[in-house]
Amino acid sequence: MRLAQSITLAVAATVSAYSFNSAHASDLQTASSAIESYIVKFNEPGLLYYNGGVSGIRATAPEANGQRKLDASSAAAIQYRDHLKSVRAGYMNAILGAIGRVPEVEHDYDVMYNGLALKLSAADADKIRQLDFVQSIELGGEYELGTDSGPAFIGAPAVWDGTSTFGNMPTRGEGVVVGVIDSGANSDHPSFANDASCGFSAGSPKLLSAKDCTQPSCVGGDPEDTSTVSGGHGVHTASTAAGNALMAGILVNGVELPFNISGVAPCAAVRTYKACEMTCDGADLQAALQEAILDGVDVVNYSISGGTSPWNDFDRNFLDMVNADIYVAASAGNTRTATPDPVGAVNHRGPWVMTVANSSHDRIVAFDVDIAGGPQDSGAIPGTGVGFPDGATIDDVAVALSLGSELGCNNPDTTNPFAPNSMDGQIALISRGACSFEEKVTNATEVGATGVIIYNNAPGLPIVMGGLEPTTIPAAMVSNPNGVAIRDFLIGTPAAQMTVTGPAVRITDPAFGDILNASSLRGPQETFDVTKPDITGPGTNIFAAVGAVDGEFGFLSGTSMSSPHLAGAGALVRAANPTWTPMEIKSAIQLTASRDGFSDDSTTPWDADEVGNGRVDLNNAAISGLVMNETFANFLASNPASGGNPRTLNLPSMRRIDCPGQCAWTRTVRNTLASAQDWNVQIEAPAGVHLRVVPDTFSFTGNTAETQEITIFATMLTTITAVENIVFGRVNLVPATTSVRGANVPEASMTVAITGTEAPGMPTADMLMIDSMEDISE
Repeated sequence: MRLAQSITLAVAATVSAYSFNSAHASDLQTASSAIESYIVKFNEPGLLYYNGGVSGIRATAPEANGQRKLDASSAAAIQYRDHLKSVRAGYMNAILGAIGRVPEVEHDYDVMYNGLALKLSAADADKIRQLDFVQSIELGGEYELGTDSGPAFIGAPAVWDGTSTFGNMPTRGEGVVVGVIDSGANSDHPSFANDASCGFSAGSPKLLSAKDCTQPSCVGGDPEDTSTVSGGHGVHTASTAAGNALMAGILVNGVELPFNISGVAPCAAVRTYKACEMTCDGADLQAALQEAILDGVDVVNYSISGGTSPWNDFDRNFLDMVNADIYVAASAGNTRTATPDPVGAVNHRGPWVMTVANSSHDRIVAFDVDIAGGPQDSGAIPGTGVGFPDGATIDDVAVALSLGSELGCNNPDTTNPFAPNSMDGQIALISRGACSFEEKVTNATEVGATGVIIYNNAPGLPIVMGGLEPTTIPAAMVSNPNGVAIRDFLIGTPAAQMTVTGPAVRITDPAFGDILNASSLRGPQETFDVTKPDITGPGTNIFAAVGAVDGEFGFLSGTSMSSPHLAGAGALVRAANPTWTPMEIKSAIQLTASRDGFSDDSTTPWDADEVGNGRVDLNNAAISGLVMNETFANFLASNPASGGNPRTLNLPSMRRIDCPGQCAWTRTVRNTLASAQDWNVQIEAPAGVHLRVVPDTFSFTGNTAETQEITIFATMLTTITAVENIVFGRVNLVPATTSVRGANVPEASMTVAITGTEAPGMPTADMLMIDSMEDISE
């Protein structure tokens, strides 16, 4: 296992929080004369945390002033910033004396903490570290920019710096307002402070409003996410979508941020609407949606269940939001006790909603697990309880399967499944499933275990185990393949010892990314011909802000975490292309999605019923040369209950269940490019199906009002009746010129999903060359 960065586990309320281990990090540094960027943090608090103490300068911390936001324009703030500037000047003189030169100052910091970014050698840094006014000094390059790895993994930096926008105009979401309907806010968190680099200030704040919609008219009450049962869910989703870019090392209520984090659209403004704790009352949700429309938000994130009958249930309200010029991202849903099988259970089926699956990104934070003479380098992700200590924990292993209960759950009479003292002084190895993580760890503790490694019972990466706060011994999870390999080896070699090495470290590897989470609800949905989910995004082990009662920062997993990545993506695309409609934004993201990834077995390529068009890719979305729109009236008219046909909607996906030999779809694309462009059709036909597209080439002159209608004809070459045998393909629209207005022009790809009966007789050349809707009788 590669050591990327050292962090130690700290206990939080309901999600895991981490603090940076600066002493261990210093061991990673090598003496060198190379000049690099270092972040030097001094002892004084920044504006956000200054509670008084300097003669003549009042406190500037919001809490100390009874405020929810920092007032950086107050007289006290101006005085305190001047004071910190003077302090830093004195420190620079001392640094000159320590290293014998004046280093280059890259940045001054006085909001989250008092500090500097300096260009130094490792030898310089070691000398400065000894100065008594220095709280910490770390390499700026040790941390990845981007909550935390998610935005970079989906290409957000290419929009931030203008690489992937028309005219190379950078945007981080400025001017866009993201509304989050969830469990409330953490208004004092630095993720929602007023970042001047984004244009925010006390007069134009980032957090425009935080409202409690469990109260009448969303007035009064407590809009903060203070519940101990929500796990900071609403704060996490808001900061993932649009939280500020924060640098590692800041302290929030005594919790130190271990690495850089950022929302996908860090310069978007935020409005939060509290409507939930563990559950969400429908009336409160309705009030929240209404309030968001009245407030004029541009984007809404909705990480809440529902929407399986979209013309009749809560999803119908989202159509009103789309009609009010609001782009809506919603979670596809997760398995639970009532829905143990994800297949066919996808939520939010409304064609107007961006429905988001959960897949992995390229970062995990894990302990290293090795078996003597056996499996090595298994990554074990910490739970929310006690973490394994720094250094090596070496013990014998008690394999739960060998002790008669692989799952480690209580017997039917609620007694412990393990014999007394059966795990004395050993690390327990137990499978996930059937009961809570707390129950498994508690049972192991009662019979003498010193720690627990749980292996996932589902394919894909391990997850952060919640609910372990009451437990008293270390626990972590490994993946199913790694856990089974460890189990099987130990059954054959029971004397082999396990070594768990702490602290948990941050590991980045492309191989971790683009794997569907086993809990992500998916299609096929068989009630009407629209493919859901629409797309996937990072939702597994996402690190972001949470509530104060939950430890300020933490890991959460689920489609609730992937959806805000798509809300943030929508905010960036809207900021880059403010004239695009919500459906055009949705289509651009789908058309340009990254297509390659794996199902939850980590081996089988994923398909459209699992992830829609693919994984959001902001390297391409904001520069899509084609977009697709649809109208409110057409969405209403497509209601199957009133005789409508959803497959006629202008969506970047085509679906037909029970195609009667031959069938077709019509789609219309609009040009977004200001210069002439030719497009060619490339077909990836589903197995057993012939596809033909008319026309197979088309051109635009550079007028962005130009549109082109294309028709996709399908001929069944074999009979495919069972929906579980549905086959998938693509229609790719390929630009002839790949660079326009300083940006690459990406392909636009639409998915095809189909079942049906073989066309009568052996299909002839004429049948395969149908080129008008009149040629097909359904």
